[in-house]
Amino acid sequence: MFNREGVRSTLLFLWNSFFKSFLIDFVILIILNKICKAGKGRLYLFLSAAFSGVIVILPYFIPFSIPYRVVLFFDYIIIPFLVIKIAFSIKNWKEYLKTATLYWAMNFLIGGMFQFLYNRFPAVKENSYPM
Repeated sequence: MFNREGVRSTLLFLWNSFFKSFLIDFVILIILNKICKAGKGRLYLFLSAAFSGVIVILPYFIPFSIPYRVVLFFDYIIIPFLVIKIAFSIKNWKEYLKTATLYWAMNFLIGGMFQFLYNRFPAVKENSYPM
């Protein structure tokens, strides 16, 4: 039989992971849309952020382990390429490199900000909220 608390906490963890990734990427894509002026529209920004959120929780459903180098390759090369490809109509490689660099830089800065908050304030840490 299933442990209801275990299933509930797992679903809460997956939803939390999806929503954080979705929200951060959606905000980054909106800012990039204003900077690069190459966006296809808010629907595509939404779909691209949702794709990113699904990709974040996808490894929890794979029954085997993935080598760390493969994960890094997908995290830093393939997934950002697909997210940018879905959200923006990029015409050449120079424009893509500009958009990708801004995307990676914003992710790095926001990740650093969240890491600072995570270490600075104990109440921000995951699973510190009552169930």
